[in-house]
Amino acid sequence: MTIPRLFTVLISLGIVSASELSSQSNAVPELPDYGRTITIRHLVHHTSGLRDQWAILGLAGWRFGEELITERDVLRVISRQRSLDFEPGTEWSYSNTGYTLLAVIAKRITGKTLREFTAERIFGPLGMHRTHFHDDHAMIVKGRTAAYVPWSASRTSLPMGMLDTPYDDLVAAAPTLLEPADQPSGEKYRIGMPIFDVVGATSLFTTVEDLFRWDQSLYSGRVGGELGVRQMLERGILSSGDTLDYAFGLRKGDHKGLTSWRHSGSDVGFQTDYLRIPEERFGVAVLCNNRVAPAPFADQVADIILANRIRRLARARRDVETRGPSNPISLSEGELSAKAGFYRGTNNGDLLRVEFAKGKLVLAGRELIPLGSDRFQFGPEPRRGVYIFESGPDGIFIRRPQPNRAGGSSPDLRYRAVPAASPTSAELEKYAGEYWSEELDVGYSFVVENGKLVLRRTKFEDDPLEPTIVDGFAATRSLLATRFEFTRDAPGEIVGFAAYAGRARAITFARRRQ
Repeated sequence: MTIPRLFTVLISLGIVSASELSSQSNAVPELPDYGRTITIRHLVHHTSGLRDQWAILGLAGWRFGEELITERDVLRVISRQRSLDFEPGTEWSYSNTGYTLLAVIAKRITGKTLREFTAERIFGPLGMHRTHFHDDHAMIVKGRTAAYVPWSASRTSLPMGMLDTPYDDLVAAAPTLLEPADQPSGEKYRIGMPIFDVVGATSLFTTVEDLFRWDQSLYSGRVGGELGVRQMLERGILSSGDTLDYAFGLRKGDHKGLTSWRHSGSDVGFQTDYLRIPEERFGVAVLCNNRVAPAPFADQVADIILANRIRRLARARRDVETRGPSNPISLSEGELSAKAGFYRGTNNGDLLRVEFAKGKLVLAGRELIPLGSDRFQFGPEPRRGVYIFESGPDGIFIRRPQPNRAGGSSPDLRYRAVPAASPTSAELEKYAGEYWSEELDVGYSFVVENGKLVLRRTKFEDDPLEPTIVDGFAATRSLLATRFEFTRDAPGEIVGFAAYAGRARAITFARRRQ
């Protein structure tokens, strides 16, 4: 769950001075030398460029909820990475890796595990006696609940439109994308429990009553002091000068005119959301043990408790929050269909697929609602932002402005239109073969069956791939929304590929010659 980050950052603030937050994270010699300085603040604000641990573990063949993952496993796979996803400080990309490393740093500085240190400094003093970092998966916990996922979850495929869609949008849509699968008669769910001996980014056991005690302590500064509480709300700043909405384990936002701080998260079948509106001394935590989105429940509670305040603010703003898309217009089917196709990120390599279906433009399961001939809102909620289609001498692009609900922004994302590919069976045979990744210490095999290129991995079912762009394919059975871009040498022979999985970009594989 994501709530652990709140306590991980408080520990970081308690053992590292403000000046040291901007110093290099030398306490983790396992990190490769990337030729760039990664600071503790980079880890906190998700601006380090480090690939997400869950993405790379998944690509390396770990099966979540089915086998144990330890801190040592995470450190080993991190140590094999040969590049960053981006220059530290230049972008924001959610990375669980950073918070695992913060827990490791805290342990090495204090000589105590995160579980021991938080029990002594936070949970004990606040009377949070049913809360702990669970660093031993086999330990029995009285009153522990199980988590559940739909029976088909392990076989779930994401539509190709989900390729590299912003991760928060992908996760929000995933529960609605589950497809029927073979299952015992009448059974709709199965156990979906994380099996981790790794903490910092995950593995916090708690209750809503204990989280209430934590929430109330933030008004008094009982733990961490007033300075620590203020520091928790310091938002990250990119090297460009742009201010993020992400602070220390909380994101600044707006709930119908009220300044909010919140964080959501999930681990297999567990889903959580924590929402604070300090000016109203309001807080709500929603803990779910099946795959449902908890944030709407938190919002509904806020709407009920703060109804009078919200109504006054709405009247003052002429009720703009209750409106749908801002002045939508109608476009012809020809105008809409002309914009369908694949678009590849110019700065991050991400791939979007815009589809024309039933008279609408669709991206990642949401309609692109026209606000102008080239300006589209992503779904019915204005907060999801807009996509702007632009033409120029270098081709057709999508530009996505990156404002955030806290009044800051990040550099715009740009995606260039690229042609779709439809390789023949003979062309598919050229991709078949064995490939190896030093970064993941794993091999992938590709074979051609029934006119499709099929990914074959140890411990996993065969995964038929769908062609995307030239030399590009997307997995159809991976919750990581994995895709592959094959590379060629000067004569045009295929020599390897780069794997993309949302928060992990361009992990290299080399072809093994017979």
